[in-house]
Amino acid sequence: MLYEVQGSPWGGVNSFFRNLKKYAEDDNRIHLVNSSHEADIILTAGNYIGPGKKLSLAHLWWLSKRRDFSWPFPFPYLQTRERGKLVFRLDGLREVYTGLRNPSDSRLIRNLRFADGIVFQSNFSKDIFEKRGVIAPRQQSIITNGADENIFFPKNLCKSPIDGELVLISSSWSTNSLKGFREIARISEEEDVRVRHIGRWPDGFPSSNVARLGVMEPREMATTLQQGDFFFFPSRNEACSNVLYEALACALPPIYLESGGNSQICEDGKFGIPFREADFEKERLEQLLLKAREQHDNIRSNIIEDLDRFTFKRCYEDYLRFFESMLV
Repeated sequence: MLYEVQGSPWGGVNSFFRNLKKYAEDDNRIHLVNSSHEADIILTAGNYIGPGKKLSLAHLWWLSKRRDFSWPFPFPYLQTRERGKLVFRLDGLREVYTGLRNPSDSRLIRNLRFADGIVFQSNFSKDIFEKRGVIAPRQQSIITNGADENIFFPKNLCKSPIDGELVLISSSWSTNSLKGFREIARISEEEDVRVRHIGRWPDGFPSSNVARLGVMEPREMATTLQQGDFFFFPSRNEACSNVLYEALACALPPIYLESGGNSQICEDGKFGIPFREADFEKERLEQLLLKAREQHDNIRSNIIEDLDRFTFKRCYEDYLRFFESMLV
């Protein structure tokens, strides 16, 4: 894994590699190595090797060459076997999901020339790169994310019907405006609605009646998700949100914005209540909340019947199959 995992919360990429490392360490079919010259597969995010640590062009260029020496150059030089296959795991482009240009996008697109295979996180993710005209290798797959089922799971398979106050859980690691803080604050002003927010909140942005819980460790977050009636997710242009999977793995039905990969994850309403930005007009918002109350039990039942699809175990097995196909 060409990524240095942080144990503390640090965004979706870090969560994915942390989970992958955890599952691989417990799997006798996989042997994690610390040196790229020993690897059959080298998995990278394509532009970073850890939070805030850029993947250098020289490093990636060397990994892509069929040479008999390892990186960085050892002394004396050590002869190694043929290099491993470079697999890029692609989210989206920052300019799409943050609305701001970022040099990391240019670095990622530049680095893609070295990829032997690509895993897109969703159909939306693939569309982003195709629209940019990025030339991708022939070997590619779409593999959506998943949540660690040892942490994120339903506390109870059966849950009492909603009676009275509607408890909505929201969450965001980023404070970017496209995460939907305006909508989170707005919905907290509705009668008989209580909103609890996990993670960070932008400085100076009014939070209305939102209870801001701060950044949580995964198990504490899972406990909070298990206590909600719905997961409120107004985030725009998300390729494949980890936190949306964590809510679903807890059997917490999402009320989600029809944007990015959200509809693919929620299978166009089977596993959640979709809404559009226009639904935040007063009367339409009341209708949305009424619809949520009426459909809660049915949506939650659909999630529980297909709970495995939201787990990291499913995601992990899909990656293993793709890695094996790369080595044929």
